[in-house]
Amino acid sequence: MPNVQIVSLRYCAIDQFTCSAHMHFIFFSVNKIHTLADLAHCPNVEELYIRRNEIASLSEIHHLTGLTKLRILWLADNPC
Repeated sequence: MPNVQIVSLRYCAIDQFTCSAHMHFIFFSVNKIHTLADLAHCPNVEELYIRRNEIASLSEIHHLTGLTKLRILWLADNPC
């Protein structure tokens, strides 16, 4: 799936994922994701919807610092 630009895995109970450089729009809302570390390998992501997961600390955002194309981040309804 090297050319997949949009990934929508909402309500899937996932707790981890593998990212591709081709992903631009990621919809992972309402899952069990607890870290943003895997997103550091998604340099082209523009929009990330990861609300209602298990992100416990705002320090997880440091994993996103290299994502220079990121315009929208929806992190609401996480424990942090």
